[in-house]
Amino acid sequence: MDPGYIQHNANIPTGRAAFKEYMGKIPGRMAKDAKPIQEAWITPPDLILVNGPYCLMMTNRKAKDPDDPTREYTWDHFNVIRVENGLIKEHWDDFIVSNQPGCKLRTRSSSSVVAAAGSASGGRGVGCA
Repeated sequence: MDPGYIQHNANIPTGRAAFKEYMGKIPGRMAKDAKPIQEAWITPPDLILVNGPYCLMMTNRKAKDPDDPTREYTWDHFNVIRVENGLIKEHWDDFIVSNQPGCKLRTRSSSSVVAAAGSASGGRGVGCA
């Protein structure tokens, strides 16, 4: 990861050092918690597109419908990275801003899920209805 790494998910800090510090505080992601990779954890992408320095990976996921927990729906999770000099320089994904006051968040089950890149937020994405 490039030291000047740019994170476009507003819930995660930008910069390699800040990213490592943030991820290191998540239970189960610290070096002391490392476990051998298990087959059940691996979900290969359903789609991978590469164009120059950009790589998009999309994976189908399943989740309970927040409006009806007896129902399940399929949604697509994506990550886009830009590589520079062999290192990850930028990252985008389908995040939802989780702490905006007075904001009614859209769920992934709604028909109009917000895209990860939005000009209204300076390119860092939006997640409000």
